[in-house]
Amino acid sequence: MTAPSPVSSDRLSEGLPPEEEIRFLELLGILISKWRMIAGVTLAGGIIVAIYSLWVTPIFTATTSFVHSVPGSTSAATSLAGLAGQFGISIGSAITPSSPRVDAVILESREITDQVLVSVFHVPNSTPVDSATLLDILEIEGETLAVRLDRGQKRLRGMRNISVENVIGVVRLSVESPSPALSADVANRFVELLKEFTAGSRSELAGDRSHFIEGRMADAERALRLAEDQLRLFYERNRVWESPELIVGEGRLRREVTLRQELHLTLSRSLEQARIEEVDNVVEIAIIDRAAPPLLRSAPQRKRMVMLAMLLSGLLAAGLVLVRSYFVIDP
Repeated sequence: MTAPSPVSSDRLSEGLPPEEEIRFLELLGILISKWRMIAGVTLAGGIIVAIYSLWVTPIFTATTSFVHSVPGSTSAATSLAGLAGQFGISIGSAITPSSPRVDAVILESREITDQVLVSVFHVPNSTPVDSATLLDILEIEGETLAVRLDRGQKRLRGMRNISVENVIGVVRLSVESPSPALSADVANRFVELLKEFTAGSRSELAGDRSHFIEGRMADAERALRLAEDQLRLFYERNRVWESPELIVGEGRLRREVTLRQELHLTLSRSLEQARIEEVDNVVEIAIIDRAAPPLLRSAPQRKRMVMLAMLLSGLLAAGLVLVRSYFVIDP
């Protein structure tokens, strides 16, 4: 064993025991003496991981982003709800802003995912270009279609990633697969199915709203006729009214007729708007970035893998050298 080097006065002035510095210098000397072995293990670890990364199937990630636009015809619904509230009628909110989290839930739903799995895409690396369902492309096996869809759900869940930016209402959907084109096609298919679902839901909502308003229209028309009949009877029975009681009664009946007329008019306009919405089924999904086949792979990240492998291999080799030297120095 080499003789320990003299301890500097600076180290002693810091209050460090001379034995600890001597021990540190001994361990450092051991590592330096075994640098070839440590460097060899480090290089070998990097080479092994580099070869492994070449063998691993590359993964490509395609991303699309969109926002859910909301029709601006909320004023009619708001005025209708306010006016109907004066009569104790609650009609709810006919049109409500769509939350981006709702879109994320729909994209994760089994109904949408099953439709993606049975959709037809181009088979990667096929010559000539062939098409097959995503279930077949992913080679999802099963005794029945239900079993294959259930297994495909789990597989597709690992390939799909959905993020929501609540502040600006943007939804980002990423799909990863071994094929750049397949990743982009699957991501865009998800958005297409979301559009169809949104359009169908909006059309169904408009139809339900039309039926609801039609029922309210019939009630409002009966109430209006009743109020008008009461006012007509008042005029027939009281050709001249000069008493305060009759004046107040006439004013009350006239206000009731006016309110019923306003409600009937508002319901008529809302009914026409709802019927227009049934036909004018505008798609509410605005695509910001359509998914395109990525040029670079997202995994494996070979440089990072090799650097991390070399670091861990070097640390492991140094640790083994120190452990071995410990037992040799201090038997």
